[in-house]
Amino acid sequence: MSDNKAALDRGEWRTALDEITDAQSGRLVTIEVADPSIGHQYEAERLPFSYLAYDPKDDAVIVAVGG
Repeated sequence: MSDNKAALDRGEWRTALDEITDAQSGRLVTIEVADPSIGHQYEAERLPFSYLAYDPKDDAVIVAVGG
C-alpha cells in the first residue's frame, strides 16, 4: 500500500493552509489535544471552523474556530 502524503516545506505552509481554509470554512470541527502527560482532552467541540494560518515569526500554526 503506497502513502500519497508528502511533507510540505515551511515556505508552502501559508498557501496550503489558505487552501484548506477556503475548502473547509464554516464546517463544524472538534479539536482534541493528545498529550501523554495529561491524556486526551477536547479543546473545542463542534464549533464552526474559521481559518488556519502560519505565523513564521513564532513558527506556529494558528487554528481559529467559532464566531
